Amino acid sequence: MNLVAKLGSRLLLLVCGRIGLLVLGLMATALLTRILGPAGFGSYRAAVAYLGLVVVLADLGLGSIFVRQISRAGADQSRIIGNALALRLSIAFTLFLIAVLLAHILPFDATERLGIFCGAAGFVAYSAHLMLFGLFQQKLRQQGAIVAEIGGGLILLGAIYLLARLGADPAYFVAALGGSYIVTFLVSLAFALRLVPFRLRFERAEWLKLARPALSLAGAGTLMVIYVRADTVLLAFFKTPEAVGLYGVPVKISDSLLGIALLFIGLVAPLMAKAARREQARFREILNGSLKAAFIGSIAVALGFAALADEIVWLLAGSSFAEGADILRLLTAFFVLHMTTLLLREACVALDIQGQLLPVYLVGAVVALLAYALFIPPFAGLGAAAALILAECCVFCGVLLILRRALRPPHAVKVPLVAILCGLLSAALMWALQTSGWGWFATTTAVLSAYFVLLFLSGALTLSMLQAVIAFATAKRNGT
Repeated sequence: MNLVAKLGSRLLLLVCGRIGLLVLGLMATALLTRILGPAGFGSYRAAVAYLGLVVVLADLGLGSIFVRQISRAGADQSRIIGNALALRLSIAFTLFLIAVLLAHILPFDATERLGIFCGAAGFVAYSAHLMLFGLFQQKLRQQGAIVAEIGGGLILLGAIYLLARLGADPAYFVAALGGSYIVTFLVSLAFALRLVPFRLRFERAEWLKLARPALSLAGAGTLMVIYVRADTVLLAFFKTPEAVGLYGVPVKISDSLLGIALLFIGLVAPLMAKAARREQARFREILNGSLKAAFIGSIAVALGFAALADEIVWLLAGSSFAEGADILRLLTAFFVLHMTTLLLREACVALDIQGQLLPVYLVGAVVALLAYALFIPPFAGLGAAAALILAECCVFCGVLLILRRALRPPHAVKVPLVAILCGLLSAALMWALQTSGWGWFATTTAVLSAYFVLLFLSGALTLSMLQAVIAFATAKRNGT
């Protein structure tokens, strides 16, 4: 059975679970925006964005190296997992302690500082959950992680309702999010122990085996945080909580879409890690097929969300957040770029050339900081989104060049380029239809139809590919 059919039943189940999680997350956002309003939601988002930034910093490249190590033949998975989780918890605890202290120096207001303090412990737990997520990826059993996250989401909804009845300050809603993350970690830990029994280990030699190859990724990851996760924090420094709130709604939607995309990348990454060393032809097949699917699928999703941006923001947050629709349209372009950049990054890790990524992310961070400083003061959330896209373009091109140099002959890029061109033409059609006053349903239908027709006419999408998608969606578990 081919790769698409092999992954199909699992990915279909995971997407259904992720959609359920997405619904819970959007329900929580809908409640928060209506309970707190733009200003209160902005304070909430500023605290959450700051803590989320620290979560990404705490990764230090260990997540990708962890997946690679446990995917190798003969790996002592129990020992690796125990040491990796202990190392992650130690790093996360230290960084969050520093972050809480640093929050009193940075220009946060009292509500945001209290939220950071109340939510820190939960974000430490979430950092550990993300490490365990790599185990679920490697085993192609991400159902446990999805169940854990859905359980945490249900706890969060209940806590939001209770706090709203009490008229609580926005800071305590951050604490509720942290509590839901603790539940998520405990449930994912229980599922992980069923897959591979392990205990926390503090073995210096094993920690070094994990940390040394992760150092180059740690530098790249730290720089990635600057351009990907610093937007909301810098917006909070430059602008009012209301501006942060208006930006927070489209960012939440974008992050939810990336959560679904990461399921696909998580299924592909272990396969690339296994094939990279001994089966170059297989590695190319996985990489090329994944890139085609990533570009075609992500651009279709981006077009749909861009066409429905006004309706989505209104439905999610209400009329007081209507200005966020244009920000969401810009962030759909970031979604396409970031998903494919992450896929290319995992390919570099599989080939063990992650050290070459550091200069690329350095350029991305410099471009982002300059763009944030130039664009945020006059344009607020729109400027932050534009700066994010500009930086991501630089990083995407850099990672692509590194990978093409590493592969001889270079991997195919025809289908991704054609998909981008078809997407741009369809986006131009969308702008024309919306300017002409077409309704949301007619515009969305026409734009998506035009996109897929262009793909068929160009040969980027074929009937054989559609047959593979059908197999992908209907493959039985006992046939994998």
